[in-house]
Amino acid sequence: MIITGRGCHRDILDLADTVSELRPVKHAFDAGVKAQMGIDY
Repeated sequence: MIITGRGCHRDILDLADTVSELRPVKHAFDAGVKAQMGIDY
């Protein structure tokens, strides 16, 4: 089973075999580049 989303309940984290967290390291948006259709949405 794959569960996605933010703010996962601690009980689910405890039951899971694998938990991954995706976070941005660098993104053009941070430099003021507007979101681009086909890339950001």
